[in-house]
Amino acid sequence: MDLRRLLIPLEVLYRVGLGVHQRWQTRKPPFYPEVPTIGVGNLRVGGTGKTPMVLWLARQLLPGYTVGIVTRGYRRKTKRPLWIRPGQDPKVQEIGDEPYLLYQQLDRAVHLWVGTDRVQGIQTLSRAGVQVLLLDDNFQDLRVRPHVQIVLVVPEDLSGSRLLPAGFLREPLEALRRADLLVFNVKDEPLTLPSNWDPPRPVWLLRYQIRFFREAQSGKRVRVQDFQPQRVMVVCGIADPQSFLRMLVRLGLPIVAVQTYWDHTWYSDRRLESIRKLADRVQADVIVTTEKDWVRMEGRLPRVWIPELELVMENEQGFFDTLAQRLGMDLPKREAG
Repeated sequence: MDLRRLLIPLEVLYRVGLGVHQRWQTRKPPFYPEVPTIGVGNLRVGGTGKTPMVLWLARQLLPGYTVGIVTRGYRRKTKRPLWIRPGQDPKVQEIGDEPYLLYQQLDRAVHLWVGTDRVQGIQTLSRAGVQVLLLDDNFQDLRVRPHVQIVLVVPEDLSGSRLLPAGFLREPLEALRRADLLVFNVKDEPLTLPSNWDPPRPVWLLRYQIRFFREAQSGKRVRVQDFQPQRVMVVCGIADPQSFLRMLVRLGLPIVAVQTYWDHTWYSDRRLESIRKLADRVQADVIVTTEKDWVRMEGRLPRVWIPELELVMENEQGFFDTLAQRLGMDLPKREAG
């Protein structure tokens, strides 16, 4: 029996609470950022690719603009708001795994605001001379109105998923009308849109691909076809471990053990020792994990390899042309291939 069915009565209470919360958020006039601002959000609790999307967008913008990112820093060990300037060296536990990953992957070249008050973050970074802002996971914050609101949708959102706590949706599908652009993330599936979905806004198709594995300690990269371990243990603490495992299985990796944790789980010495013992017991010659897990391991686990996730968008140039038009700014032309 699906235990979530027992929670269906609570879904009604959640829906009532959601309505009250949204009315409370909109009791004051909305805040419109002066700096061109892109919001990246979703409907469900994690697992749609918001962080990879923010990273991908920032990489396209950085060659020509000073970029700022505003994020909450979920499950970080500190509470006060933090402004991380370009070139600084923050600790992962003080800003959170996803902000840390974004900052490091972008070569510490962005301004990063970590805190619950997005308005404060937007105002601070705007005064600092940031030319374009990215809001990570902002869709449920009705106070802030970005110039462009992108919402990521995954197939599970369209297959009868319910609101919390009976399901994983934070808002019903009708909320997608607040978006400007929809990105349908099929993850590792074919780039096709469900025939029974009539989206209320323009949709772009997105999928993941893996072309390289990287040795975590040394940074050595090898192509997928040259990555040939004998016995693989998979470790991950992310919102959607099934899609990660599915990608590895489709690559033909000889997986002998899988250890999963809750999303944003911190890896204590005791937990890492447990992973080492399991890897030894199953005679795994490599441990495969995600970029986000590796930053939480803080370099304390040996023989780790990371698949480098790449985003592939259908009609990528059309997406950036639409984004540029809505922002009223020039964006770099995309190179073919």
